[in-house]
Amino acid sequence: MRFRVWNAYASNNSGSYTIVGRFRTASEATGVASELLALVKAQSAWAAQNADPHARSPLEDFAQKNGLSTPSGNADEWPQYSQQPHPEVWTVETQLFLYSDYQVSMPRTFGELIYARGGRVEYEVDHAHHPMAALFEIYWPWKGRTDEKVAAGVQQVLRTLRDDPRFFENQAEDALDHAWRASTDWMVPNLRIGAVFANLVDGFAAIDAAVRAAGASMHVRMHEAFNARGDEFPFLRPSEPALP
Repeated sequence: MRFRVWNAYASNNSGSYTIVGRFRTASEATGVASELLALVKAQSAWAAQNADPHARSPLEDFAQKNGLSTPSGNADEWPQYSQQPHPEVWTVETQLFLYSDYQVSMPRTFGELIYARGGRVEYEVDHAHHPMAALFEIYWPWKGRTDEKVAAGVQQVLRTLRDDPRFFENQAEDALDHAWRASTDWMVPNLRIGAVFANLVDGFAAIDAAVRAAGASMHVRMHEAFNARGDEFPFLRPSEPALP
């Protein structure tokens, strides 16, 4: 008689995916975002309806048509059990963002397309288990800029965000409060805002709208939070100036 005993541990070890591309102009970024959004919607609809993961997909057709690497067809390379109907795609000025909340991996097609369309990839994380943190670097135009104009613009941005639930009521679970800091030093942004949003699209849209209304521009840096409860922006605390 022979006995065999196995002891094993397993889990659904999925994470989020984020890629950030940058283009020369806002119109270029918007054009590629529209192209990508149509693609991820088509691929998600196909994945939801097609039981055969090796059947030809919209993503494979798109890659072949545009001279990109053909995806493997592996079912792990598209979101499963996601809370999103499809990956989110949006822009902020010349930057393009694509985010998927839950999958094992994602194909390299997105990065290849960004370069093929004349942009470059600023950031990519293929499997994050912690929330995504965003640092918004905000500048007012050099022409006619004074410390007083910048201070008034900062107050306008903060007042707008104070009244926008997409900002203050939109924090990732266990994340610390959003933080910010203004500066008149020419070597740093006039205003920096750090946030770990529960809903990235809504949070980005709130800040983008506030910044545009104040006549400023911005650039966004992203990274995976170092842990679920840590402070991603200690250099912005305590927040200054205080909320109006």
